[in-house]
Amino acid sequence: MENTESTDKLDVDNWDIKAEDRSRNRMKLKIKLSADEAQSYKNYRDVIKPEDVSDDQFIKAVFLTGLEALQFRILEELKSKAESEGLSSSGVDVPEANLESAEVSAPGDIEVIE
Repeated sequence: MENTESTDKLDVDNWDIKAEDRSRNRMKLKIKLSADEAQSYKNYRDVIKPEDVSDDQFIKAVFLTGLEALQFRILEELKSKAESEGLSSSGVDVPEANLESAEVSAPGDIEVIE
């Protein structure tokens, strides 16, 4: 059987990320960016973000949209692996990855629909 591992790799060794559980099932994420990463984000934000959307709302929408995209990629790879190994005939069920109907909402009437 041929190895079909993805070559996409995230180099997270140098990332400074803190996740803190808060009250009422909330979570606080803190991500420290390098100067280059911060400048890249600012350039992206300045081009993409609508004027009537706060930076906090925009960051949340970008983050949640990224999570949806990552989930989509994982489900697609699982589905492909299941099909290539004939797992569906063995009763293994992989859910369909469908982002067309995904909606990510953040405070302030931001709605991202892929």
